[in-house]
Amino acid sequence: IMVVIALANRYVLVPRMRQDEDRAAPWFVWMTKLEWAIGAVVLVIISLLATLEPF
Repeated sequence: IMVVIALANRYVLVPRMRQDEDRAAPWFVWMTKLEWAIGAVVLVIISLLATLEPF
């Protein structure tokens, strides 16, 4: 999912920023925040799994 968001940012939103920055910039910021949030969730899940005892 994060790769798809990054590719959309790079190949869809960044070129649109050259044409219509007022509309593309909020989407770019929102997608970047979403990517950060997903990364934080993954980090929390990995941290929780790392603290579990092996069976």
